[in-house]
Amino acid sequence: MEKEFDYALVPDLYTHCFHTACPRANECLRQVAARHVPAEVLQIRVVNPLAYPAEGAECPMFHPIKVIKYGWGLRQAIHRMTYEDGEKMKKWLNRYYPRMTLSRVMNHKRAIPPVEQKAIIRAFRSFGMKDENVFDEVTYTYEWSSKLH
Repeated sequence: MEKEFDYALVPDLYTHCFHTACPRANECLRQVAARHVPAEVLQIRVVNPLAYPAEGAECPMFHPIKVIKYGWGLRQAIHRMTYEDGEKMKKWLNRYYPRMTLSRVMNHKRAIPPVEQKAIIRAFRSFGMKDENVFDEVTYTYEWSSKLH
């Protein structure tokens, strides 16, 4: 995913790392962010070079690269179901989500995170859908949260 890295997704206060000699540099999201800083970004947060860990020591700033899949919308999958099963699925969704949240989910205004995706896929299966492609659209992004920004 690094090839199409979109620096605009990097949180404003995310800490970058330029310790290229780090043995885990290719596994660290801080390194990926640092490699993709565009010239028009004038200021960034960085790990203090004097704080780089000694060779062989664990880096306290290490942030593993983790890609997260987000689902968007459910209308197409509901339309592929029989009318009866589609109505059951809609009722299930009305119980699972508050009204405003469901509206935002259905209209692609709120992403469906992995935990919710599992529950939704189980519900679709329980109403007869075998296909796991239940989301209108899927996007992937990096997991930016960590103990340390």
